Amino acid sequence: MPASAVAAPERAACTSGPFRSLYFPTRRLHKLQAKNRADQQDTDWRRLYGLRSGAEGTIAEFADGH
Repeated sequence: MPASAVAAPERAACTSGPFRSLYFPTRRLHKLQAKNRADQQDTDWRRLYGLRSGAEGTIAEFADGH
């Protein structure tokens, strides 16, 4: 191992095993995620999400006693 790799400040965050594992979602999940991301660009979706997030914030304030 090169000395520069040992002295790297982020060395502890490196993969410790002999290999790295990758995750590839199923085709069904990939298509669902792509559709959801495309839907989120719609102005109607953003308006409805804004209403929902506002309501959830209000409920959280009451639940937390603020």
